[in-house]
Amino acid sequence: MFEHLRDPVSVLTTLAAKLKEGGRIFIDTPKQSWIYPAAKAVSKSLYTKLLRGTVSQAHLQIWSRKAFRVAVQRAGLGVEKYQEITELTMPVGYYLHNMGIDGAFLKLAAKLAFSSAQLLFRNKIICVLKRA
Repeated sequence: MFEHLRDPVSVLTTLAAKLKEGGRIFIDTPKQSWIYPAAKAVSKSLYTKLLRGTVSQAHLQIWSRKAFRVAVQRAGLGVEKYQEITELTMPVGYYLHNMGIDGAFLKLAAKLAFSSAQLLFRNKIICVLKRA
């Protein structure tokens, strides 16, 4: 739920203060993938469709690696393990529908890209934090 917090550094600081000796915090949160800035550079319309299709209104943050590490450091925590993974929580048709993509060629291209998602998209941070 880290992506839903209005003040994640404050929450992490509070959690860090409550950690017992040897305690850890596990974070699983969305990460900005390279596809967002690439789509924005190619076409504002494509970028808008991508956002509409993939970003939830309930998410207050989509983290970059740097922003995540800064938040962790400000909370007085250290990173014990950090990994970026691919997680597509819905079938490809869900994202295409939300993006308003209904052309046969674009659907095929998107399905091919999604079939290679493990190689192309690192959209999730999983991390174990400890006291710094």
